[in-house]
Amino acid sequence: MQVGEIRMSRIGTCKLCGRSAALRDSHLLPKAGYRLLAKTQGGDAPTVMNSNVAIATNQQVRGYVFCEECEALLNKNGEAWTVNHCFRENKGFALREALEAQTPEYDNSPQLKLWAAAEIASIDPNQLIYFASSVFWRMSVHEWKSGKDPIVRPQLGKKYESAFREFLLGNSQFPENAVLWLNVISDEHLYNYFTFPYGAKEKNYCRYEFQFLGLTFTLYLGSLVPQIIRQYCFVRSAKRYITMSKAVDRMVLTHAGKLQSKSKPIGKVGT
Repeated sequence: MQVGEIRMSRIGTCKLCGRSAALRDSHLLPKAGYRLLAKTQGGDAPTVMNSNVAIATNQQVRGYVFCEECEALLNKNGEAWTVNHCFRENKGFALREALEAQTPEYDNSPQLKLWAAAEIASIDPNQLIYFASSVFWRMSVHEWKSGKDPIVRPQLGKKYESAFREFLLGNSQFPENAVLWLNVISDEHLYNYFTFPYGAKEKNYCRYEFQFLGLTFTLYLGSLVPQIIRQYCFVRSAKRYITMSKAVDRMVLTHAGKLQSKSKPIGKVGT
């Protein structure tokens, strides 16, 4: 399946609204993200890695999951804004530029910077929160595939799947005992990269994350998430903190390295 190829809808139950409807050709990560990634590689097909293979392909992770109305909801409340403010080849990185135009609240360069996004008019935290929540949630509620291979996916569990669904529908607040962090990657060499959510249980709570073209979203779940983590929550902190951390850059490199070491290069990637 090539980028831009149109697929017909099919009748089914929308995972978000729960209605029987014509389901659209839905994506786990925004379709526009694939286009942006291809631009960073001169228009060539992006490299997709999983634990089995690494291959240059235009095939996208997609499925018949949401109705047209819910697709529009996801786009309006988070996807479009995030795509317009992440790293865009030849167009800059609007979110990082907005941060760096302001004085950080904490600056221990180059290791860590911390900004109060609530005080920066050009940043819309609610759009970023909705986008991140939708990606973590949609990863959990559908069996997505990369080609023929199912993606190993973290699952939020019925309690949090239900709570995030109600949040995305606008029926409730951000789920209790859920903590979201947002980090802007500082290493420009890591901008042309995105991942699907990954992670697992850590000690007494769960930690999941994904990268999206210069951004790293981290979700902590559980009543025992430490207070030091809670106080920098992008959702609940009054100042809506955003970080830029060398430690997160190293984490992204480590995850990419682990995938690369497990996957077998095929096609153009192997030449």
